[in-house]
Amino acid sequence: MAWELRRNHPYYYRSVRVKGRVVKQYLGKGQLATEFSQALAAKQRMLRTRQASLRNFREQLQHYERIIDPFWRYSEAVLKRALEDAGYHYHRGEWRRRR
Repeated sequence: MAWELRRNHPYYYRSVRVKGRVVKQYLGKGQLATEFSQALAAKQRMLRTRQASLRNFREQLQHYERIIDPFWRYSEAVLKRALEDAGYHYHRGEWRRRR
């Protein structure tokens, strides 16, 4: 979204893609366009902040996953061994008791 000067007057436009082509949409001029541009800028700032916090959250999750992963693998191996010793086998996604 951008302000464009035409005949020494500022006009507010935004570019949108319609059927693969970029088309400019006229959004206004004067006070109404100024308020609209400020509202859109605030919305974009909020979205960027939210994206940054989500990115930070994902990084924290990955950090904890790296810490927990060895313990998870070990517990799966212990469980598998215990079930096999108890007479179970893994069949099509289920642990089943041998007959």
